[in-house]
This record gives sequence, C-alpha cells and structure tokens, in this order.
Amino acid sequence: MGSKNLKAIAVRGTRRPPIFDEDGFRKAVRAAREEYNARFEDIAFLKELGTPGCIEIVTEFSGLVTRNYQTAGFDGWEKISGETYANTISRLGKKGRPCFSCPLACGRETEVAGPKEFAGDGLGPEYETIGAFGPSCEVDDLPEGF
Repeated sequence: MGSKNLKAIAVRGTRRPPIFDEDGFRKAVRAAREEYNARFEDIAFLKELGTPGCIEIVTEFSGLVTRNYQTAGFDGWEKISGETYANTISRLGKKGRPCFSCPLACGRETEVAGPKEFAGDGLGPEYETIGAFGPSCEVDDLPEGF
C-alpha cells in the first residue's frame, strides 16, 4: 500500500460490525475487567481523585516537570495535589469520566465552587493540565493556574 502512496483508509457507517461469538466476546470482556480490577487495586485512588492523584507519586520519583523541564522538584506540590484539589477547590463526586471503554474512569466532571470568576461545571483538570500550568510555570495556586 505504501508503494501506491496510500495515506489513510477512512471508514464510515452507522451499523455495528457483526461479532462472530457475541457470548464468548462478552465473557472475555468480563474476565479482562475482573483481571484488571484485581491487578490494579493499588491505583484505586484514581477512581476517587482522578489523575491529579498521581502528583504525589510523580513527585516522590522526581518526575514532576518544573520550570519548563529545567528541574524536577517543586516545593509547592502539596498545594496542587489531587487531595488538595478534591478537598478545597472542587467538589468531585459528581461523576467519573472514563475514556472509551476504560473501567477506571479517572477523568472528572467537576464543580468549582469559587472564587466566583472560576465557578461552574467542567471537566478535569487532569494531571497533565495541572503539570503544564502549575509546576512548569511555577504556579502553586489551583484557581490562578486553572
């Protein structure tokens, strides 16, 4: 296909593709989810805190991007941690927001109570957003950075 300069194949439709053994498929999916949940009990905090819960772990391994990748340590990490986010800025618990077919649902629908100019419903922020607009820019104030 490369020799024919084929760049992409696009498929569009409205019907579900047929599944040869639908019962077997559903059993396999159920078994995979059970295995997933059994293996990943250690990261159950992600269901509660979403990906911002990773900030503490990444900090422990000196992996939190700081000053636009110039350093790896950020003294104000506790002010932007998942726990701080959950307990002071936002009311989590509205609902987990999974990526397609993910059993973890670490994305968050959130309601920001204040300050007034930031109040409202929204999604996230995710770990990457907090990292990019927080320690990478030396901001340890969640409302200011988000």
